[in-house]
Amino acid sequence: MYIPDSKILFLHAQKCAGGSIKMLLKKHCPDYIIPKSSAHWNAYEWKREIGNDFDSYFKIGSVRNPWDRAVSYYYHAKTHHKELKQLNFKDFVLSGKISSPIVSLYCKFHFCSTCIIDHFVRQEHVEKDMKVICDKLGVKSPKIENRTLESIRPNREYQHMYDDMLIDAVASCSQWEIDKFGYTFD
Repeated sequence: MYIPDSKILFLHAQKCAGGSIKMLLKKHCPDYIIPKSSAHWNAYEWKREIGNDFDSYFKIGSVRNPWDRAVSYYYHAKTHHKELKQLNFKDFVLSGKISSPIVSLYCKFHFCSTCIIDHFVRQEHVEKDMKVICDKLGVKSPKIENRTLESIRPNREYQHMYDDMLIDAVASCSQWEIDKFGYTFD
């Protein structure tokens, strides 16, 4: 979504608190625009949409521990995609679903090999990181609502879902965010 008057662009990464961020922006920026089918566009698609004004926007991206995100994405996919209901986590990870360009945070946030994001909201520090956005909008930092949607995920712990091979598989397709944010499996 983008807000022309405030010059804010939010690149919504799947399973990284994006719904909560959008709720905050919608509440305080009634002039927001969400182009049809743009829910998870990458930097290139947004640059094409906004045009010459793109560089003047304050760009926000959201991130999350990649091992936690993979588990969340797995349960989301099982809930919303009938063909994946019977797939176990190992097969889901090894199928490449978490490493596709559509899900990749590197692909989402980079244009011509350059990260275009001005501010990241880390799901693990969402309230602290949202303060920067609230300050930019001139609003008081609200308590962020957890938008946990209907999910079959049994609990918030993710470590029990992994063996060494799966830990490495997620790491290999998430190296950018591991390096940039210092994420670890634990």
